[in-house]
Amino acid sequence: MLSEKDDMKMALIDAELFSIKAAFATENYTLWDPENHPDTWHYTIDYQEALANFTDQLHTINDLLPEYGLVLCWGQGKSFRYDVWDTYKSDRKKKLRSIPAGYQEFKKKLQEKFPSAALEGIEGDDVMGVLYCPNDVIVSEDKDMLTIPGLHLRGGELVEVTKYAADHAFFTQCLSGDATDSYPGLKKCGKVGASKILAKCKNENDMWHSVLAAYEKAGFDERFALSQARCARILRQGEYNLKTNTPLIWNPPIN
Repeated sequence: MLSEKDDMKMALIDAELFSIKAAFATENYTLWDPENHPDTWHYTIDYQEALANFTDQLHTINDLLPEYGLVLCWGQGKSFRYDVWDTYKSDRKKKLRSIPAGYQEFKKKLQEKFPSAALEGIEGDDVMGVLYCPNDVIVSEDKDMLTIPGLHLRGGELVEVTKYAADHAFFTQCLSGDATDSYPGLKKCGKVGASKILAKCKNENDMWHSVLAAYEKAGFDERFALSQARCARILRQGEYNLKTNTPLIWNPPIN
């Protein structure tokens, strides 16, 4: 559940990124029964050590942002993107080591211990984007968060992302796709190609029309281009209905 946000400045933290890092750092594998099962290894994490690692990260953030309240942001339930693109994040399922052993239990303990926010049907990145207000700070090392305009803490430094820069990053992602999240974008475009396509664009409307034109030139229709944009879009403030707990999927700007 998410309580009403007060006027306090918030540091919205990419909780899954930091918690996975903290847990992986403690992971070990053990051969429990070498006599009967010599080929069966078990992965484990040290909960207390993982908690200490995570808490140390929070202390570092708090030292850098002493005037901010820390809020861990988590995904909850099935992401709406699975309904947009049926192979969304499918490659991750093939990787057995994408999350550390015992992670779901570790995550539950962190949610119980620290102030947390989660919204149904969206990912932790979206939660940060939806909750972000002008006085807040987004704390993440994920490149996707650069599609959210505002103040960011990255690598220990505060970075201001303008709306133009955020829109440019978003449409770059629309074109280049994301192998990690298993949506293809425009084949062979990449970030260099995306930069060329968006080079003369002055605003969001220009960017979308340039993106759409590039997809159509490659033989794809608007529906396909929209599917890539909706996978790439990290939700922003106003793009989630807090009353019905439903995401408002992105639609192109109306010129």
